[in-house]
Amino acid sequence: MTILEFTSSVIDSLAWPLVVLIIAFILRKPIIKVFSKLNKLTYNNLEMDFSQKLESIENQMEAQEMSVGVMQTVDPDKIKRRNILTVAKISPAAAIPISWSMVEQEILSTIKRLSISDFPSSSSSSKNINLLADANLIDNETRKAFDELQKLRNEIVPSNPITDNITYSDAEKYYRLSIRLIHILKSLQRQNSNL
Repeated sequence: MTILEFTSSVIDSLAWPLVVLIIAFILRKPIIKVFSKLNKLTYNNLEMDFSQKLESIENQMEAQEMSVGVMQTVDPDKIKRRNILTVAKISPAAAIPISWSMVEQEILSTIKRLSISDFPSSSSSSKNINLLADANLIDNETRKAFDELQKLRNEIVPSNPITDNITYSDAEKYYRLSIRLIHILKSLQRQNSNL
């Protein structure tokens, strides 16, 4: 094989991949627009649809509130709301962990307020949610809502491609659901003082 044949072979092998890369580079902005409007993303055999999961949690909580007669509440802390929603406008994914941290704080506060445990876990919301459930203060549906919102929060990591597809509307809905859970926590009371 001569140098000319070798060069011809290399050019022949690289021609199509280079053409595809050049076209992708030229059309990168329209391609990004198309992918940013996707609601569903599959990555490593894991299908994510953040908006649909939020919708499901919201429907579940509405049904639960209607069955037990709990009214929706307005967020009492307007400054915090405004700050979180400002963050959501800049980076919707960043607002999710902030909203969840409010729920975590209220879980700890509720456990202390109701004297459920002298040493609630400051690092595990799941354990603290279990403490509330074990004390029969929250039912299975409410526990499931806590678990599902926590799972969604856990999906928000920089390396997860779903993070890029979270919209302002998703962040706002997550915040509203967090406030609803906080309202549930604030309304909890011990049924029996002997517990």
